[in-house]
Amino acid sequence: PLQNSYIALGQVANGKFDVKINEKGIGPVRRVAKRINITAEEMKNVESMRDDFINNFSHEFKTPIVSISGFAKILKHSELTEEEKNEYLDIIISESERLAQLSSNVLSLTRLDNQNIITGLTEFNVAEQIRHTIILLEHKWSDKNISIDFESAEYNICANEELLNQLWINILDNAIKFSPEDSEIIVGVIKKDDSLIFTFADSGKGMD
Repeated sequence: PLQNSYIALGQVANGKFDVKINEKGIGPVRRVAKRINITAEEMKNVESMRDDFINNFSHEFKTPIVSISGFAKILKHSELTEEEKNEYLDIIISESERLAQLSSNVLSLTRLDNQNIITGLTEFNVAEQIRHTIILLEHKWSDKNISIDFESAEYNICANEELLNQLWINILDNAIKFSPEDSEIIVGVIKKDDSLIFTFADSGKGMD
């Protein structure tokens, strides 16, 4: 059993995560075998999530790049009215901003992934921060005639303000994106014991 465990560890170390070893045996050996099987399964799941992320991210990046390139070529080679030119330029600007936002999101994720301890902590009013986020995205929710109901007392917290601000933008932007027109998004902050609970509820179709 120990020999099998040793071989299995070598396979996991070499990236072969479909390892499954027999968990029979005396107590310590059985526990080691079980832990190896659990670790291999977790690594397999992480690898699958990484592949999904790369595929989705590649698609998300490709879409605005293709759009920018396409409309730039039309502007260069076509006889267009002033109104059409402005429309296509607005699309290019919008897609450029989306590309910049995607890059910013990935940089934030990378920073978080490499940080065991979050630095740059300051004290600030988190309710006020969320209100600013709602105002920042007003053009998006007002275009879809979505109303946002925000309820919260004033809470001061100690956190990395920049990273948390990015979190609220991502969550609210998603809620707006997947909400139908003429719907409502409810945002709330409640205190429970020593924790704050943040809720973003929309009328989208949801996900598994």
